Amino acid sequence: MKPAMALILAAGCAAPRASTPPVDSALRVSISLDDAARVGRRSPPLVAQYVTKDGMGPAEQQFDLQRELGRVVVTVFCRSIAEPDCPVAWTTLRARHDEIFGSDVVVVGVSTDPPERQMLFLQQLDARYKFLSDRSGEIRRRFGFAHIAASTSVLVIGRDGRVRYVDARLPIGDPERMSTLVKAVHAAKEQ
Repeated sequence: MKPAMALILAAGCAAPRASTPPVDSALRVSISLDDAARVGRRSPPLVAQYVTKDGMGPAEQQFDLQRELGRVVVTVFCRSIAEPDCPVAWTTLRARHDEIFGSDVVVVGVSTDPPERQMLFLQQLDARYKFLSDRSGEIRRRFGFAHIAASTSVLVIGRDGRVRYVDARLPIGDPERMSTLVKAVHAAKEQ
């Protein structure tokens, strides 16, 4: 390589790039990512109106993740009950409830569906789970699942409020990954 060409290349490498984002926007992205649910970190806060198969929960007594400290909480995120994966996932979870969750585990569903549709779904499923309506997608964003392609995701929160397991795609139909979820739930119960 000719010395003049090497000098031009070196000068080009030292020049600042025009596409480099300003420091403050990089900081915002970092904070946004740090707030998402990650194994070992405290779960993001979650307070929302809930529905069961029996109807809406009392407005003055919303679901509050903080009040569930001392219990394991498994949160299953579905984009919509209308998507094929969601009913299949919940039917499997309901059928295998004792094996997967056992006793003293709070199971919560989060979907974009209106509460009335969630209640009808829970009645058809005959399940005693709670569902939270996330019409705006805010809960999904807060927990870091907004840009996940899978329609169902799962999160296990331990008794201390720390995230113990995250899977961007609920492992229904994958025995090995399902076994990992079951182990994570049971390990969280023992901590």
